Amino acid sequence: MKAAAAQYYREGLDRDLIERSSVPSASMRAKSAWKAKHEIQQRKRAGEIKADDRIAELIAELDYPALVDQQACERMSRRIRLRELERHLADNEHALISHAADAFLARHSFVLDPESKEYRQLCHHLLHAEIELLKRQVERDSGNYSGIPSRPERR
Repeated sequence: MKAAAAQYYREGLDRDLIERSSVPSASMRAKSAWKAKHEIQQRKRAGEIKADDRIAELIAELDYPALVDQQACERMSRRIRLRELERHLADNEHALISHAADAFLARHSFVLDPESKEYRQLCHHLLHAEIELLKRQVERDSGNYSGIPSRPERR
């Protein structure tokens, strides 16, 4: 079960690196945002959006994902998920990690009763791995890629 958690952790770190490498640079995002704002201004001039209707303008902005700071949303989401998982760990709750346990069991053709001690242990190990993974991701959000897990089996 510890090996499953270590694998989950390593795969999560690898996915994180791949996802981060595909994020557009700050200058590319700024260019896209400028283009989106310019298009909204053109739509206002063409009368598609009433100049004095802020709600219509906000709705129009939803058509342009470049105007949303996706990275900031993801950073906030990671921090919230980390807090929630730490609460779940303290309460011995596995609802937010059972999907990973089920996926692991299915991938390896194992069957465990979700009420069994072994299933709860697997969830517990995966919960620890997810928390460590989120801590590394939060560190990476601030540019620190040197993080070391607090549990030796994750290294």
